[in-house]
Amino acid sequence: MERDDRLGLLKDTLEEAGEYIQRLKDNKHLAVEPLLKGNYSEALKQIISLIDGLAWLCQVLDRAGEILQLPKGGHDQQTKELNDYLKKVTEAMEQEDYVLLGDLLEYGLDQSLDNYSEVFLQIRTRCEAGDWLQ
Repeated sequence: MERDDRLGLLKDTLEEAGEYIQRLKDNKHLAVEPLLKGNYSEALKQIISLIDGLAWLCQVLDRAGEILQLPKGGHDQQTKELNDYLKKVTEAMEQEDYVLLGDLLEYGLDQSLDNYSEVFLQIRTRCEAGDWLQ
């Protein structure tokens, strides 16, 4: 695939990732509400889906770095913060601490998603400006 084609695909993917982040934020209630109602199996299905989505966002960021030949570690802070957040979610799930899990989803998810959204926006803006074009 030619570099221009890859950049076009990357721009589209980054835009899609930004939209997906907003959908995650808008739909987190699909996991939180079942938790509050004690429907843990439904909540866990939704949380697993959410985690899959976050993993996809990580893959998009990594792939963007490869395509644009970004310096290694340029997004380490955002990745670390997301991994720390996911570790807390996983621990709450393992301990069956559904109150903590609900709090993490209700109050912690938006910050992690906002961080990723900002990174995607910066990359997309620089990509559109041709900052990384050789």
